Amino acid sequence: MSTTTESFLNIIARLEATLGERDASIAQLQSKIHSLEAKVADLLDELNKNSRNSSKPPSSEGLSKPPAPISLRAKGSKPCGGQPGHKGPTLEQTPHPHYVIRHHLHTGPDCGDNLEIPEVLDLSARQVIDIPIPKIEVTEHQMEYKHCHRCQTTVSRAFSETVRAPVPYGPNICS
Repeated sequence: MSTTTESFLNIIARLEATLGERDASIAQLQSKIHSLEAKVADLLDELNKNSRNSSKPPSSEGLSKPPAPISLRAKGSKPCGGQPGHKGPTLEQTPHPHYVIRHHLHTGPDCGDNLEIPEVLDLSARQVIDIPIPKIEVTEHQMEYKHCHRCQTTVSRAFSETVRAPVPYGPNICS
C-alpha cells in the first residue's frame, strides 16, 4: 500500500472515530433532553395545582389564591333584613319555669328609703332558656363476699358485663 492510501485510511478511521463519539454524545444529549422535558412537565403540573383542582388545602396557596367566583344573582330591590310590617318569630315564655329567682327591692334607688314594708304593686318577668351543664354521675358497684358453710369457701357473684374494670366508662359516655 502506498503512503497516500495509508494516510487516507488513517483519516477515514479518525473520521469514523470522531463520528462515533459525536453519535454517542448526541444520544446522551437526547436522553438528557427527554428527562428534562419530563421534569419540566411535572413541575408545570405541580405549579398549576391549587385547592380547587387537587387535594391541596386552601391555606397552602398563600397570596396567590384564585379569585372568588362571581355571583350570578341580581341585586334585589328590597333592603337587607326584615321588611317593615313583618312580625318576626320570638321565643315565648313558659308558664312553668324550672326555677324562679325573685329580685327584691330593699331600698329606693334615688333616696335610699327602706322599701321592705310597702306591698308589691306589680311584677315584671323575663325568662332565660339555657341547656344545663352535664354532670358526671359515679355509680359504685359493691360485691359481697360470704363464707359458705357447706362448701367451706369464700364465694361471691361475678360483676355484670358493663363492669369489666375497676373504673370503666359507662354506656352513655361510650355512646
